[in-house]
Amino acid sequence: MSRLSESLQAKERLLLQNYIKEQGLNRSRTREAILELIGEQMGIFSSEDLIALAKERGVAIGDTTIYTCVDLFLKIGILLPLPMGLAGSLVRQSLCQSKALLLCRHCGTALLHRSTAALTELQAVTPPRYGDVTPLLIYWGVCPQCYHLGRR
Repeated sequence: MSRLSESLQAKERLLLQNYIKEQGLNRSRTREAILELIGEQMGIFSSEDLIALAKERGVAIGDTTIYTCVDLFLKIGILLPLPMGLAGSLVRQSLCQSKALLLCRHCGTALLHRSTAALTELQAVTPPRYGDVTPLLIYWGVCPQCYHLGRR
């Protein structure tokens, strides 16, 4: 596991611990196990991907529990739901820092993508006055596979 991934997971664990403490909830191994599965995701994923990964790893967590925890992680700010008809698509909010979301206009693939134009625009965007929001620019473009196939 890379240092970046470890530091992002530590930040996400701290967010969860602070929320649990503020709300007076008990620590849960299940929540922590699901957070570990989320920590392995370095791109765009869905709740169904987490369910499949849990089954693949032999982690005994029910589907409903995963959906409930995903809702909690959205509320806490660990996960970010993706807009524009990408229902069920999620991304770790910590991975969105200084990146844009590229939607392929040919195949519909969604990619997190770092570009100098996106970085300039992200620096110009200020978060809303009353909330801590990570801005995410969305671009229609062409994914690498479609580009190599000559679709432009």
